[in-house]
Amino acid sequence: MLVDRVNERAEGQLVINWLGGTEVMSRGEQVPALQKGIVDMLMSTAGFFRGMVPAAPGIYFSELTAWEERESGAYEFIRDELFAPAGIAYLGRAVTYTGPIMYICVNKYITDPRRDFRGVKITGGSTSRDFFTALGATFVMTSYAEKYTALETGVVDGDNNPLTSITDGKIHEVVKYLIDHPVFAGNMIFAVNMDSWNRLPQHLQDLMIEVTMEVEREWPSIWDVKIEESRQIMLEAGMEFITFSPADAEWWSETAYAAGWEAQIKESPKFAPRLRELTAK
Repeated sequence: MLVDRVNERAEGQLVINWLGGTEVMSRGEQVPALQKGIVDMLMSTAGFFRGMVPAAPGIYFSELTAWEERESGAYEFIRDELFAPAGIAYLGRAVTYTGPIMYICVNKYITDPRRDFRGVKITGGSTSRDFFTALGATFVMTSYAEKYTALETGVVDGDNNPLTSITDGKIHEVVKYLIDHPVFAGNMIFAVNMDSWNRLPQHLQDLMIEVTMEVEREWPSIWDVKIEESRQIMLEAGMEFITFSPADAEWWSETAYAAGWEAQIKESPKFAPRLRELTAK
């Protein structure tokens, strides 16, 4: 979406060549390649910038939409205080939503979220690790390609992902239940090597920011359609959606965000508290 629009409106003054994803370069290689200028631009999750950009995984715990982050001062803080010192120009969110998107699906029926996750083995992104621990679950790292077999064979009992990733990976075929209480925002972002960014004239920088803001606004309506499609696929596969009482649902959300931020503040005490403040409702 962004690539096509920028290329069209730049009228040959700027051409973004989309090289591909993990078939071209592994996830672990992508951020260092961006920082070194091997690639000029990257769309990736903020969590992969951990260790290079302080508090970057904290973007995952934002309670605001992308446009609300621009109004609250969060966008400028992320751009100027977190990414710029690492030699990376932060453009904004690549995939946006109007609410939390991360779901846990599991092969154990959960009645009491405060107790029933004890001993349950869950795979997913490492940024959610502290939430799993707070639930009493055990975090197991697997690659995306390994998840299906790990769930099918009982190596893990559950997964943590957006609904679209669950159905895209056919995970709905090997899990029985979905906890229908999502937490955490998506953290896919657009980033540009700072030297490459600074070589662009101002009007092309403005164009890229303008298009990023358009994409941020338009993506949620696209996402809503994809979510409903994924829900229907899960229902047709026989998955059961578990909902908690209002009190348990509130505890679930509070536990998730408290655990995530506690870990981020320990990891980045200089920047994470301010990021939390700027991304809170």
